[in-house]
Amino acid sequence: MFAALAILAVALIVRFLYLPHIQALPTFDHPVMDAEYHDDWAREVAAGRFSDGQPFFRAPLYPFLLGGLYRLTGGSYLAPRLLQFILGALTALLTYALAWRLVGRLAGVASGLMAALYPVLLYFEGELLTETLFIFLIMLSLYLLVLARDKQKSCLWLLAGLCLGGALITRPTVAIFIPFAVLGALLFGKRKVVHALLVIVGVLVMLAPVTAHNVAVSGEFIPLVWQGGLNLYLGNNPAADGWSATSPALRKDWWGGYYDQIAIPRQELEREPLYTEVSDYWTGKALEYIKGHPGPWAKLMLKKAALFWGSFEFPNNLDFNFMKLHSRVLRNPLLTFATVAPLALLGLVVMAPRAKRLYFLYTFFLAFFAGTVAFFVCSRYRIPTLPVMMIFAGGAVAYVVDSVKERRVAKAVFAVAALVLGSVLVSLNLAGMRPPGLAQSYTVLANVYREEGRPEEAAVYFEKSIEDNPLWGDGYEGLGLLALEQGDTDEAERQLLKAIEAEPARATSYRSLAMLYISRGDLAKARTAVESAIRYAPYLEDSHNILGTIERQEGNTQKAIELFEREIEISPGNWRAYANLGSVYDEGGDLNAAIMAYDKAVELNPGEPDIVFALATVYSRNGQPDRAQAMLDRLEGARPENPTLMYNKAVLLQNEGKNEEAGLIYESILASDPSHEGALVNLGVVYARQGRNREALEMWERALEVNPGNRNARRNIDLLRERMRSGD
Repeated sequence: MFAALAILAVALIVRFLYLPHIQALPTFDHPVMDAEYHDDWAREVAAGRFSDGQPFFRAPLYPFLLGGLYRLTGGSYLAPRLLQFILGALTALLTYALAWRLVGRLAGVASGLMAALYPVLLYFEGELLTETLFIFLIMLSLYLLVLARDKQKSCLWLLAGLCLGGALITRPTVAIFIPFAVLGALLFGKRKVVHALLVIVGVLVMLAPVTAHNVAVSGEFIPLVWQGGLNLYLGNNPAADGWSATSPALRKDWWGGYYDQIAIPRQELEREPLYTEVSDYWTGKALEYIKGHPGPWAKLMLKKAALFWGSFEFPNNLDFNFMKLHSRVLRNPLLTFATVAPLALLGLVVMAPRAKRLYFLYTFFLAFFAGTVAFFVCSRYRIPTLPVMMIFAGGAVAYVVDSVKERRVAKAVFAVAALVLGSVLVSLNLAGMRPPGLAQSYTVLANVYREEGRPEEAAVYFEKSIEDNPLWGDGYEGLGLLALEQGDTDEAERQLLKAIEAEPARATSYRSLAMLYISRGDLAKARTAVESAIRYAPYLEDSHNILGTIERQEGNTQKAIELFEREIEISPGNWRAYANLGSVYDEGGDLNAAIMAYDKAVELNPGEPDIVFALATVYSRNGQPDRAQAMLDRLEGARPENPTLMYNKAVLLQNEGKNEEAGLIYESILASDPSHEGALVNLGVVYARQGRNREALEMWERALEVNPGNRNARRNIDLLRERMRSGD
């Protein structure tokens, strides 16, 4: 009992020492990449929106748990970290308990302390990622399976199945172990078939709501998620490097890759693909590579196996190596993969005679090792095996201690030789690869500062990313976008061109350049830039939109419409493309088509006031004043004091001949903003229609003081004075 409490206490102390270090970084309350995806999803759940009408792309348990926590705590970013620290401490306790039950007290203490202090486990507990919950559920499942085998109680087999089901709907990769768990129940359960069925029932109870949701929203049988095929392809394609989830066929950014994986099969099928068809498409591409290139694929698998056993921590999302710079707690040189792995290898060998007793540990480790290598190997996907590896490592520690105590020289020599050999193998870098440096982490931090409106700090970290890697296009592009936001188009152009020089196929930089050139009125350069963007990334969002805008400005209306429609084919959720279509149809007098396009744009982005007002205007001109008013009321409900919305409402009222109501709103606007040019001109028109000529002239003269080049005000003055002279 004392050892268990000590391990729990050590684990909690270390975690609470780590907490201030992560709180000091802006990413603590500004999640990025996968953590941002989980955070956004969880906040939807907290708001009572449990489904977006699509089957689950990723396993839902963690975001739903996070959403429930947000609901209870008012959206606190501290609460999930505290919960994950507690789960991490309990994982250390479970590691101790499992090792003690299966191997012995010394092995239990050694493995429990490893799990309590291991820096990479601690790092992931501070991130809004699935790993901490998944590892806890895995260790609880293994403990319950061993306990069920020892106690032969049916309820324990069922509980083990429920925990495995929970792990499955947290991270589907555990599916590869579930058949071995069921087989274990058949092999070691007293009521073999019954106990095996109880494990299966437990898993299915947890899986059933997920499957039911997927069938209900899509009509397709998707038991859990539909990302499996894509992940298999990312780990098995001609350009796969073994550790990163990227491919030349897909954009590198999170949402870019997500949309491309759908757009490519959509293009080939010439219709919207089913979710299962998207997954099957990428599974087919992976199998096509494996069958067509067996030699290179075998080398890739060996490389991934070497990466798994290598001492480096390859990043996915933020980087453990980056966080080490910001936390002394993570810089524990005694507990790294390079120290744990050799011990685990020795434990796997010396405990082999007890393989039957350790069945669940061996099968989990070997199954998860194979599953990880089948996809891609990085720190995040290797970490679930570490607590089990620590149990084997604890067994190795006990083996060495016993050998010394019993003066078994041969065993001691063997152990030392094995540890030396294991250390050499782990440290040799057999994969021939090193982690990519800190440029990405610096860029992530810079983008957080940029989104928070802190451009000076953002620029510092973009520059740091370039110092770390002079060919890092993200850094140059980030500096370019910062310059654009500050209105320095010359500096923006310089940095974006540097990004392209560093990465000649960098489509996003070409797209940003195209928008910059459009703002300057240089349509020829804009066309060249956006066509380059499309050439390098055919499914890059907004590229066809931009090209359509260029065609429209050059008077090629039909070509513009085709490009906007092409944008919608590529990105069905692109509200800008629908808004552009609406504008083109409105300009051409096709009000019904304009209404359909604007209505879709509003559906996709109901918070964008310009398109809501555009739709209201078209409704008004199409003889549907009630719908026009409903659009304006909707805007006022969201932003009741917004001067732009008040002005837009007044314009609509004026168009409908309701001059008195419009005039009151214009007067209200001018009371708070006496130099509002549009309100001055339009109020003058209202006054003129009411016969208040002197007041009308005064409004227009004030408008000319604000903007001497206002042609409407000048023309209105001339027309009204002519009317007054003629006595009309």
